Amino acid sequence: MAQQPSFQLDFVGIGAPKAGTTQVANILAAHPQLCLSEPKEIHYFNEASAYIHPKTNKNHSKDTTWYAKHFAHCAVDSLKGEFSTGYMYCEQAAKHIHTFNPKIKVIACLRHPAERAYSQYVMFRYYFKKENRPFDEVVQTQSEFIDKSKYYQQLKRYFDLFDRSQILILTLDEIKQSPRDTAHKLYHFLGVDATFIPPNILERANAAKAIKLPFVSWAMGVFSSVMVSLGLSKVVNYLKEKGLKKWVIRMNSQQMDYPPMSAASRAYILDQVQADTEQLEQLLGSDFSHWKV
Repeated sequence: MAQQPSFQLDFVGIGAPKAGTTQVANILAAHPQLCLSEPKEIHYFNEASAYIHPKTNKNHSKDTTWYAKHFAHCAVDSLKGEFSTGYMYCEQAAKHIHTFNPKIKVIACLRHPAERAYSQYVMFRYYFKKENRPFDEVVQTQSEFIDKSKYYQQLKRYFDLFDRSQILILTLDEIKQSPRDTAHKLYHFLGVDATFIPPNILERANAAKAIKLPFVSWAMGVFSSVMVSLGLSKVVNYLKEKGLKKWVIRMNSQQMDYPPMSAASRAYILDQVQADTEQLEQLLGSDFSHWKV
């Protein structure tokens, strides 16, 4: 995975899934000095994928020229980054990112461990339509749901490789409750104009949805991949900026109310992650007592 001399990745979002990464990516993409990849998630540095996908991630074996094509729409002097939620969970991703650029800035988003796990399940079941079992069964049999909520276990790999000044940790609570402060914190961390207020600052991102036609979502992904492979990420980015992607997603999905997580599953998850959460508090010097109930 040799780095292309003319291409530099300046920042990377590593996850966690269903913890506000899309809203953070939107805030970053709105800044005129920053440019996000097309699409948002390239999944280049992670060797393994989520269990609903093939176990081996084919993107990881591709060369840097392929990776750089996802940024062809970016201005030369912009800071470039991407946000792939598989980078926290994959044990090797931190090492691959460090090899690619040891000076890179790393952004992680965290959420209440049980609520994050259940939100991921809701997405897999109702949007991707890749899961039919009840959550009470899935959480007992698929370790991924709990392991992805063990934030200390995952983040320590990054703190072992990168200086603390290169890592920014956000929580979904602060992203939702203080979006302007979040934007300021992100921009200051990346060294760009922190007084800029993105026009989409109050826009809610990635609310739970049920998909109508999975084929449409698949076709959108194929179209994006083909255009990027042809060096035409500018076209994809232009269509997204014009609202076409949002329009298709809105037409092909519907907001939904889903049943609450059972008290038994919540208690089970919190019991499984308790030691990890306490280690996270020590690592970050933060109080996560509200994540223990």
